[in-house]
Amino acid sequence: MKTNLITIAITILIIALPIAIMPGNTTYNIPKVWTLLIGGAILLILLLINYKKLELDKKDYVILIFALLVFISTICSSNIKISILGIDNRWEGMLAFYTYILIYFCAKKFLKYKDNKTLLNVLYGVYISISILGILQYYIKLPTNDLYPIFNKGACGTFGNTNFMGSFISMGIPIFIITYIIKGDKISFITSLLVFFCLIACIARSGWIAFGIFSIILLIYLIKNKNKKLFKRAVILVVCFIMIFMLLYLPEKSIVKQKTNQVKNEVTIAKTKGLDDKLGSSRIQIWKIVIELIRKYPILGVGPDNLHKGIFENLTETSINFILRAKVSIDKAHNEYLHIAVTLGIPALVIYLTFLCMIVFPKLKNILKQEKTFITLSVIISYLAQAFFNISTIGVAPLFWLALGLLDNQNFKNRINE
Repeated sequence: MKTNLITIAITILIIALPIAIMPGNTTYNIPKVWTLLIGGAILLILLLINYKKLELDKKDYVILIFALLVFISTICSSNIKISILGIDNRWEGMLAFYTYILIYFCAKKFLKYKDNKTLLNVLYGVYISISILGILQYYIKLPTNDLYPIFNKGACGTFGNTNFMGSFISMGIPIFIITYIIKGDKISFITSLLVFFCLIACIARSGWIAFGIFSIILLIYLIKNKNKKLFKRAVILVVCFIMIFMLLYLPEKSIVKQKTNQVKNEVTIAKTKGLDDKLGSSRIQIWKIVIELIRKYPILGVGPDNLHKGIFENLTETSINFILRAKVSIDKAHNEYLHIAVTLGIPALVIYLTFLCMIVFPKLKNILKQEKTFITLSVIISYLAQAFFNISTIGVAPLFWLALGLLDNQNFKNRINE
């Protein structure tokens, strides 16, 4: 019964974290952070209750070292309060990191459903609901701050930002595409179409890149299996995806067309003039600023979620030029790996990447042999790909840490063997 409570708690988090939102410019993430922290506290209590059943392996010790480095970075930062709770509307401080790690431990050690379809059904409900909202947001725009960021920020779902929506979608789309191709069920087909619409409509290029990488993995899977039914279903999806893309691209004032043309122009500039600071919505210049800060704080960084203050305490010509030109401050590195390095330190980044490699690499040999491994690894790889151009957010990151736990979950392995 005690372990069943962990499964129930994680299931509630899966449902509540992506969906919870409060209309308002600076408050929309408040329900998510409270859900995350309360859920984390409950998981910690349940984990302590079941500590006798908790057996640690090498991967677990590595992530505990990462947790220790997060703590040390926090107490050494210039603003400990921000490093503990996180900056307003981001809320990804030490407590958020610790909750992610708890989700990983609980998913890996104790998550168990009587029926494997339970988790899939939960994901259907969450992704269909948010995708329908994203479609409505694409066509309906209400210029009132009272509904911000629900109907005046584009196809951002319940995340307040189209890039966060792209991050969320990039993890979901492999699940439903693979499930449809293997099983041929209607709900996976419909969900795949809804999710793909939002992937294109949210115009998050990081999500497009992740989808491209997943498509290559899927193509290798289809070629290796040489199954006509699987190939036929894949062709049906491709045709439907092309129709959806054209539906979004062809209108004269299409934002998808504008974003596509912007990508083409940036590629042309990169080929002729090299990497300009303004490329990728100024990501190149942001990365330069972040790298300058990493060189100054290489060991412990500036503290969790403390990048904004770290930059203003260490202004350089590059950062001043960016702030004057863009008229915005930088609170995220727009690259998760650089963000970990600048906020937690290079050693923390090395430990984090080591942890990921220890989980992912041993499973790669079975990626095309086991359905669960194929789906979970595709989700993880898609997230890691988009993370190179995107930022972590409390509404999406817990799903990624859940996937990491599922990949090592012995209960799921046993069900597959059966």
